[in-house]
Amino acid sequence: MSYLLLKALHVGADFIWISGLLALALTLAQVSPTGRTPAEARLLIAMRRWDGLVTTPAMALALALGLTAASMGGWFPAAWLLIKIALATALAAFHGVLSGIAGRLEADANRAPPRWLGYAGVIVIAVMLALVALAVLKPG
Repeated sequence: MSYLLLKALHVGADFIWISGLLALALTLAQVSPTGRTPAEARLLIAMRRWDGLVTTPAMALALALGLTAASMGGWFPAAWLLIKIALATALAAFHGVLSGIAGRLEADANRAPPRWLGYAGVIVIAVMLALVALAVLKPG
């Protein structure tokens, strides 16, 4: 596989992952803290289905293609890449946290979502911007 094709697939998978992760974060931020309406319950079910069928596989593909591109580029000793890998791993873990919260909220209609969920979208955007900056600038 050529490097340019690999990079294009990586960026596409990144876009799908981050878009789905933002949708999940924003959906969870809007869940009522006191019981679910039928519309909220349906939205949680749909969001979890999308997360499992689209967002999570895109995440796995993005991580795999990113590591492959880094290997092809010979960038593994670079500090910027190690920071990027750490941030991408942290974002993947955050995705797992949000997915777990969605599952618990779907299972228990009376469960209140954590208050910090209002900041989840901002966290995703901030980490994504840092990842893009590291990939484009390749500092130091």
